[in-house]
Amino acid sequence: INDVSYNFTPHNFTASKTGFAANSTNFSVNAPFQTFSLVLAQADNTSPVISNVSATPNPVRRGQYITIKTKVTDDSGVNKSNVLAHFQKIDEKDALLLKLYDDGTHGDSYKNDDFYTNKYLVSANAPLGNYYLDVTASDINGNQAEAENAVIITVTS
Repeated sequence: INDVSYNFTPHNFTASKTGFAANSTNFSVNAPFQTFSLVLAQADNTSPVISNVSATPNPVRRGQYITIKTKVTDDSGVNKSNVLAHFQKIDEKDALLLKLYDDGTHGDSYKNDDFYTNKYLVSANAPLGNYYLDVTASDINGNQAEAENAVIITVTS
C-alpha cells in the first residue's frame, strides 16, 4: 500500500494514509499474538445534488395551494431535516421558508424516493408578483448545496 505510515508499540497502534485513489482503503497488521484491522475512509467533501425543482401550479392564485417538489441525492446520505425551499423577492430575503419532506406525506408521493415535497397555502393577502425559489440541502457530513433561483413563481389575485 502506497503512502501509508504507522507506529506500533505494545500498547498503541496508529496508521495513516494519504493520497487516496478510492473512497476507502482496508488493511491489516499482524503482530505477535494480536491482529489489528483498520478501515481508512476518505473525508466526504461532496455536496448533495439538487435537481428537478418544480412549483405547481405556477402561476398560483392567492388562497390556492402550491406544491414544491425537488430531487436531492448524496452518496453519503441526505440530512432529511435540512431540505428547505426559500421563497424570495428580488432582494434575496426569505419571504417564506418551507421544509420539504421525503416521507410519503406533506404532498410527497413515496417515502424515501429522494423526492422532497411540501404544500403551502398562499395567503389571501400575499403580495402579488414574482418570487424566486431557492432550494438548499445538506448531507449527513455537513456539505451544503443550493439551487439558486431554480423556479420563478408568480402570485396572482
